[in-house]
Amino acid sequence: MADPINAFREAIRTGLGNAPLEIEPGRFHRFPTNERRGDLAGWCKLFADLRGGVYGCMRQGVSEAWAAADRRGMTGAERLALTRHIEAATKERERRHRD
Repeated sequence: MADPINAFREAIRTGLGNAPLEIEPGRFHRFPTNERRGDLAGWCKLFADLRGGVYGCMRQGVSEAWAAADRRGMTGAERLALTRHIEAATKERERRHRD
């Protein structure tokens, strides 16, 4: 398997045009998606198990899920675990956006 951190960063860059330089697994990150000073509209979280993550841009209204492996090849338990991670990260993003 390719380096999941770099693969996740590349997926973010492809989807949003920019990505954070540093991604710490298990941590929610904010980052700029444009060149404006103070822009932190971008967000991402690579799950601690490195099997998936979520990212998006609050300004653009974009929210995407990413998986390190092809979901079609995952077992039912692996897909369920990924879904639970995505739901928890979505709630975390919504909570952070309100605060």
